[in-house]
Amino acid sequence: MAKYTTTVSGNTATQVGLVIRPRYADAFYGQLSIFGNFDSGSVAVQYSPDGGTTKISLVDPSTGTAYAPTANAVIALNPLGATADNSNPSILYVTPSSAGAALTAILEDNR
Repeated sequence: MAKYTTTVSGNTATQVGLVIRPRYADAFYGQLSIFGNFDSGSVAVQYSPDGGTTKISLVDPSTGTAYAPTANAVIALNPLGATADNSNPSILYVTPSSAGAALTAILEDNR
């Protein structure tokens, strides 16, 4: 298992990690923890399949709505697509809505 910790501040998109499928698995599995000062805002969780040009909101399969936590949260990423050869991995981003946000994002995956 790999673990990546990223500091997130302000309201700009911050790369949390790459979505890389392990050779022994058929998909990428992981969890994203987001915690800290949300400054009365929310956090968009996005996935980019093309190196950051396009960012797509991740949707909670149980509700059908985009993930947008407003307080400390853990989000299961089960499964999330990844290229078969990992030559062009997708990127996971978080974007706070408030300029005053000061957060930590931790991505743990099955690599």
